[in-house]
Amino acid sequence: MKYDESNSPTMIVEGKATVTTAPNQAIVTIGVVSEAKNVTDAQKQNSSVSNQIIQALIRSGISSNDIKTKQYSVRPMYQYTEGKAILSGYEVRHLLEVQVNQLNEIGTLLTIATEKGANMVEDITFKTAAPHTAYRKALQLATLDAIGKAKELAKTLRVQFNDTPIKLVERSSHVQPRPMEKMVLAASTESVPIEPGELTFSAAVEAVFAYTNF
Repeated sequence: MKYDESNSPTMIVEGKATVTTAPNQAIVTIGVVSEAKNVTDAQKQNSSVSNQIIQALIRSGISSNDIKTKQYSVRPMYQYTEGKAILSGYEVRHLLEVQVNQLNEIGTLLTIATEKGANMVEDITFKTAAPHTAYRKALQLATLDAIGKAKELAKTLRVQFNDTPIKLVERSSHVQPRPMEKMVLAASTESVPIEPGELTFSAAVEAVFAYTNF
């Protein structure tokens, strides 16, 4: 049965889907926090340790392109005596963001960083090298979900519809990262459990279908 879609009533449905995939990369943010009585000493100490960490990571096989500064800050520290703030020194914080392309190398990275003076892990975020592949799969499934819902509506209403939507709009996209909690680096990091888990990719579409009575 043929009908003129331009003059046909329409139904609007939303399709949703979620796809999970195992991560194969990680962004490890390690930090060097240095304190000293004067700002120059704090900066020198921090710079020395940071450079040692960077060079050690490069020697271990990590590309210099995969290491970058995420944050660098200098702040005064105060002690409070009888309600008065007295300057006690300065804190310098340097956060390095390191991309790891082999997840089994995370423990080694943390060990190297610890041995060279890193004293905190800001976070470890897992990701995939091909996020678009997973998201597009979710988008395909969301479209099929919309078509399936439209079919059920058409069946319930006893109407005929064209399962090719006359309008299809991508409504949202969402990637659920896998961050680990902030931690202070201990002398040994080999016993720290690193659980990548899974990444979640969600997609939603709005589809408009034309229909007519039998």
